[in-house]
Amino acid sequence: MNAFTGTLGLTPPLQVLTLSLQGETFALDARHVREILDPVPVTDVPGAPHSLNGLINVRGKVVPLLDLCLKLGMRPSPPTIDTRFIVVEVPVQDAPTIVGVRADRVFEMTELATDALEEAPQIGMRVASKFVRCIGKRAGEFVVVLDLERIMRIDAVANAPVNRRRHQRLKVSLPCRIEIGSASNTARIADLSEGGAAVTGLSERPQLDHGRMAIEGVADDMKFHVVTFEGGTLRLKFDECGHPPLAALVRRLEQELGNGA
Repeated sequence: MNAFTGTLGLTPPLQVLTLSLQGETFALDARHVREILDPVPVTDVPGAPHSLNGLINVRGKVVPLLDLCLKLGMRPSPPTIDTRFIVVEVPVQDAPTIVGVRADRVFEMTELATDALEEAPQIGMRVASKFVRCIGKRAGEFVVVLDLERIMRIDAVANAPVNRRRHQRLKVSLPCRIEIGSASNTARIADLSEGGAAVTGLSERPQLDHGRMAIEGVADDMKFHVVTFEGGTLRLKFDECGHPPLAALVRRLEQELGNGA
């Protein structure tokens, strides 16, 4: 990896809060961290993005809760005695916004020396490099410093007004390709929306909870996570709600099926 030459330049050591997700060490820029809470009751929000789908009460203030495991494409972690909610403040669309962040475990506030920071590689990462600010080294181990501002900015864009329609499912019959891990299967979409789909043609529930789907008419493969697998039907949600090529396909199908807006 190359030495980090981004916005840090020759600044003092980077102050971070280290935490664990699925057994891997990550970190958040300490300037965003406001407090760390034991788990509190979470109110589900129907129709919300899968990684930002709950609300918590922080001293009388309603705060959205971000599940980093889901956001980073990992298997969601069940709550344990070590689970913590980190209250952070980040700019979202130029406005300071309070958000809760779910972590499997919180370690400590620490610092990463400037000369121990490196650019994130474009390949070989467990998480997408777009979510990573830099890679730090501490006690002989790598620490992935997440770009929380970019994560929240991407969520804000993903939740633009186009998402208000994503749960209007269209009954269709479309071929698709499902890739989960190293397995690739030809399947058929039974219903489709801008937020997810129901798929038939798989003989058993996939071992992993996330994968990719290729649909004719959509330029890029769509990343998804598994919701349920019942009666031979796989129901999934797309990670990129409002993806323009998918939205265009749904609009065209609506017109063809007489389900106009």
